[in-house]
Amino acid sequence: MPCQTKVGSKKKTEDFNEIVPRKRCEGGNAMPSSNLILSWLWLIFVKLPCLSNLWSYHSFSAKSLADICKKEGLVPLSPYTLQSKQSHSDNCTFSKLAPHGKYRKVKMGSECEVSEAEKDYGALNPRSSDPSIQNIFQFRIRRLSNQRADNFSMLPDEMVLRVFKWLPKQALGRVAQTCKRLKRLSEDETLWRRVDLQGRILNDGHLGVLLSRQPVFLRLARAQIRDSPKIPPGLKAPQLSYLDLSMSVISTETLTELLNMCSSLVKLSLEHMMVSKAAIEAMHSFAATLDTLNITMCYDINPKIFAVFLQKCKNLKNLNMGCIVQDWTSEELLEVVSSFPPKLEQLNVAGFRQSLTDTHVEVIVSRCPRLIDLDLSDCQDIVMCIESITTLTNLQHLALSRCYSLDHLSYATLGNMKSLRYLEVFSFFKETSLKTLKATLPGVEINQFYFSAVARPTVGIRRSTIWNVRVRD
Repeated sequence: MPCQTKVGSKKKTEDFNEIVPRKRCEGGNAMPSSNLILSWLWLIFVKLPCLSNLWSYHSFSAKSLADICKKEGLVPLSPYTLQSKQSHSDNCTFSKLAPHGKYRKVKMGSECEVSEAEKDYGALNPRSSDPSIQNIFQFRIRRLSNQRADNFSMLPDEMVLRVFKWLPKQALGRVAQTCKRLKRLSEDETLWRRVDLQGRILNDGHLGVLLSRQPVFLRLARAQIRDSPKIPPGLKAPQLSYLDLSMSVISTETLTELLNMCSSLVKLSLEHMMVSKAAIEAMHSFAATLDTLNITMCYDINPKIFAVFLQKCKNLKNLNMGCIVQDWTSEELLEVVSSFPPKLEQLNVAGFRQSLTDTHVEVIVSRCPRLIDLDLSDCQDIVMCIESITTLTNLQHLALSRCYSLDHLSYATLGNMKSLRYLEVFSFFKETSLKTLKATLPGVEINQFYFSAVARPTVGIRRSTIWNVRVRD
């Protein structure tokens, strides 16, 4: 009958009759011979010690395992892991004889997985439920340090900030939730200089957190800012220079509180918003630094308070107050026009159909001699204003669309203006008359721009910038 024995990790099948040969003598009885004696001696002194060693692994106790670990300098960590207490300088290998008769070699610091054969062996053998037996199946030697070196944490703050500046704002918010150091670095002011929250919804507390990061260029166009912004008392935004609130949904109280926090605004857009008296008074804090103001299509603007504010805007160069939804009288408009700063270069006063007259145009020309862009569209009460407009030596763009009271022949006098480059006269001339006007003004391009770009933060397809400054990640 053949039997199978293990020698190391190889299996060898031998015939038992070849191992223990029998010699029959007369009468049928087996007589021992020298080969038989040698075979038994080989079986006793060679085979049985291997089997005894194999059985000794099965009969390990917790005490004997602890003694071996102490001798080898190992400490059991889990049913399948051991950790070295000695420091090794070279990447040597460690091997132990497993109960299934195979050598398992493990590199220092590497992880070892449990094979399917070992799992099956543990399921079939009831002795394998003992922790001392399970510890034999796997070994792992680690270095002295239990944790791997984190190279990223070793970088200085300056290098981490250089990496963070390429992340979008949403990713910075997620990084801030990892640890205290990254939270502190993700809130650095240099990472929040440009913020674009166009069309977003800001819940309670979001505006205060955003302003605490001290942004410089902030875009909140078409954003919904909920009431009760919970702005911390005493919080200021001295670095905020560009603020775009065009068509945003915000209460007058929140708008007033936001404008009170700004002290050095350079460009401001409040297009299509309700601007109360308190909001205009809050704008006095940055009137000296204001360069561009866009209040087109705004509501509830008091002309007297606005005229006082314009008198303090000594450096104002771009002003768009066209189509204001307010029934100003001619006297109130004259008070506002008389307060225009002399440094104005771009001005839009379109939409005052029954209020703006030739007298107002003469005041504008006299107070603002540096005008480059002037929009008087939809002002139907101006009749003889072109003669005064020709005195503007720097004027390059003039818009007189839908000014039906003007004389057709008066447009020919615009040919004397050497600086004029663009003229908008939409819905005024027919095609034949328009060809005659183009021939009269050969160096002027007519009807090139449908909409006014005076003081507006976003023009055309430039959706990622405000006043030519990129704010989107």
